[in-house]
Amino acid sequence: MLRFTRESVDLKSVEVDLAEGFQRLVRELLAPELPGLSAFAAGGKDGGIDLWSEGPPRAVVECKVVGVDTVPVVLARWRETADHLRTHLASPAGPTAGQAQYAPWYRTDRPIGRYLFCTSALLAGLGQVDRVRDEISAFFQDLASWPHLAHLAGLAVDVRHWG
Repeated sequence: MLRFTRESVDLKSVEVDLAEGFQRLVRELLAPELPGLSAFAAGGKDGGIDLWSEGPPRAVVECKVVGVDTVPVVLARWRETADHLRTHLASPAGPTAGQAQYAPWYRTDRPIGRYLFCTSALLAGLGQVDRVRDEISAFFQDLASWPHLAHLAGLAVDVRHWG
C-alpha cells in the first residue's frame, strides 16, 4: 500500500512540505462531502482548524501527519491539539491574547457542529478508530461543560485515517 511519507510522496514539483501536501490531499478527498471546503496555510496558527466548511453543520478538519501506525502516537498528536484548545479556549471572555484564530470555537451564532480528525497513520481496525474518536469526543464534551462553550455539546466527531 502506498503510504504518505517523505520517501513515497514527491512534493518538489508543487513546492510544499509534507504537512501541507497532506492537508491538500485531505481537502481534495473531503471536498465532495463538505461543500465549500477551504484551507488555512499548513504549519501556521490555525486554532485547531486546518480546513473548514460552512456546512450546515459548520465543520472543521484537523490534519495530522503521523509517521507511526499506532494509536498511542496518533493520540499523542491529537493531545497536542487538545492542549492548545484547552489553553486558548479557557477564558469566557474569548481566546488568549494574540490567539484570535481560536475565535470560531466561541461562536454561538454559527457554531462548529462537526470535527474531523484526519491522520496519515494507518489504524488497524474499527476498535482503534473508535478509541481515537472516543478520546476526541470526550475532550469536546468536557469543553462543552464550560458554560461559554456549551454550544459544542452536540459536536459530532469523525476520525479518518490512511486506510
